[in-house]
Amino acid sequence: MTTTTHPPAQGGALAGLAVCIHRPGLRTMATIAGLFAVLSSLAPLSLDADTSAKITLACLHLVTGAFYVSGIARLHRAEFGETR
Repeated sequence: MTTTTHPPAQGGALAGLAVCIHRPGLRTMATIAGLFAVLSSLAPLSLDADTSAKITLACLHLVTGAFYVSGIARLHRAEFGETR
């Protein structure tokens, strides 16, 4: 349970802290989210589990990060009226 609730909570807290300290642009937030997804995908590789479980968990981190980044990109397009 903690492995599914802590990373989103930490990411949300970091995003909230970044907004409080300095209002970053959406592109900056997307970059940070992408880096966070890539770096967090390395953590499951060190687990004491079989290889398929490690790869599955790492892929889940990457997929979640990709959805978050695409959501930010969609928000950016909606905010600035761009159509793609």
